[in-house]
Amino acid sequence: MSLSVEQVESFRRYHELLLEGNEAFNLTRITGEREVVVKHFVDSLATLQGVPLPWRERAVTLLDVGSGAGFPGIPVLLACPRWHGILLEARRKKAEFLAHAIVQLGLAERVQARWGRAEEAPRDELGRYDVVTARAVADLGRLAGWTLPFVKPGGRAVLPKGPRADEEVEAAQIAMARSGGARPEAVGFELPEGHGSRSLVVIEKQHTEK
Repeated sequence: MSLSVEQVESFRRYHELLLEGNEAFNLTRITGEREVVVKHFVDSLATLQGVPLPWRERAVTLLDVGSGAGFPGIPVLLACPRWHGILLEARRKKAEFLAHAIVQLGLAERVQARWGRAEEAPRDELGRYDVVTARAVADLGRLAGWTLPFVKPGGRAVLPKGPRADEEVEAAQIAMARSGGARPEAVGFELPEGHGSRSLVVIEKQHTEK
């Protein structure tokens, strides 16, 4: 992936916003520039390994469940200027930070922050999104139940996990099938500079929930 000068500057501004908001909103313990770049930005952008390459240039709809400080949603939306997205966050103060960051980063025309829980979403939100993500929120069984109902058939839930994702996949097979998901694919990768191993669990939505 290559980023324009403008996109790199947006990521730099995003780092500044994280530092500015960290005391009030308790956003992240990772604040050093290099660590933020690798552990938050690069890690978030790795989510794009879970979608077909042509999707990066299409008008894709994204829902980021439990967005927190905006990961992986904001980095992905900064890198994919044709995507539109919703950042869903259950903690009100963090949702307020997300709304502020969206405006400051010039994303307001295509991105919204919402305060709420996935399990309490209105029915008309279900089956609307091409891609649904959720990072460091819960075990895979609960994540499947929270994310797959929002994915339209043919879309994907892309769930960043740690290096032992295969164990969670086996334990969550029933929950994923009940929510209309195909057998998931686990994609492993290494963060740069020795910052550890990660996995993406990619679940394609085949049909509506049973």
